[in-house]
Amino acid sequence: MKLSQSEWTCIDDEVGVWARSYAFNDSGATSNCFVVRIAEDELAIISPPCHLSAADFEALEQHGRVTAMVAPNGFHNVGLPEFHRRYPAAVFHASAKAAARIAKRCPELVAAQPLEALQSRLPDHVKIFDGEQLSTPDLFARVESPRGTIWYSNDVLVNLAELPSAFVLRWLFKLTRSAPGFRVNRLVLKFLRPKAGFAAW
Repeated sequence: MKLSQSEWTCIDDEVGVWARSYAFNDSGATSNCFVVRIAEDELAIISPPCHLSAADFEALEQHGRVTAMVAPNGFHNVGLPEFHRRYPAAVFHASAKAAARIAKRCPELVAAQPLEALQSRLPDHVKIFDGEQLSTPDLFARVESPRGTIWYSNDVLVNLAELPSAFVLRWLFKLTRSAPGFRVNRLVLKFLRPKAGFAAW
């Protein structure tokens, strides 16, 4: 499913799953955030996007209140201050390594709670967890729906329709066979430093 640059895309309305593509720097490079309903009117958001309008927030709030913000790793942090200002009561969660890096870049955030603390708040059909056998954590989510299983992969798995337009990124993605199509992102794995057993996992 192609994600819109300007609106929330409904992945599954029954269990409550939405996504949004957003540009995180001036190069036009994009990332995806993932929103899942974790209680009747509560939402968890992974990799909160940046530069949202009031209308963007209001559209999201039609589905519930953001009560949990999750950083998938230490690098996806540009939208966290914006979401913290909008939802000051939302609990911020991250792995220990990610939290240490984000604390230096986003000092206005309340100290991150561990991902384990989030697990107790999740319904049985939702799992949010770090990928196994990675020296630098990177997050996955799995949501069981009557329509099937919905997966969110932050950086390890990518599905780019085409190579990036920026020359250096285009060359790197092509060289590492990380795009186009549904691929293991071998470029980012050089930074995440997988351990033995990761490929099998």
